[in-house]
Amino acid sequence: MKKIRRTLFLFTAGIIGLIGYDQLYMKSQKLPVEMTVSNSLAQADQDRISVSPKDATVKRVWYERQLAHEVTVHHTETKSLGELVVYVGMDRETVLGQKNNE
Repeated sequence: MKKIRRTLFLFTAGIIGLIGYDQLYMKSQKLPVEMTVSNSLAQADQDRISVSPKDATVKRVWYERQLAHEVTVHHTETKSLGELVVYVGMDRETVLGQKNNE
């Protein structure tokens, strides 16, 4: 009887452990903020990224009264425009706005 209980307990603990691991693993599978920015840009802005969307600086800032990620994409300057800055919500999926640094 004790062996059956022990086996049942270990089986249940194993199932619960696998479910918990799956939930943690799925949360880590979200796109990086830089890739969200790259996917949301118009073609003209995508053409300004000469190296990689990963060549960016991400900071947490307040944007329009909410906490957001400020993604500054480096090496996107032109003669008339500064670096491209995109604001992404904390859910890492919603683009809140964009501008060019002066």
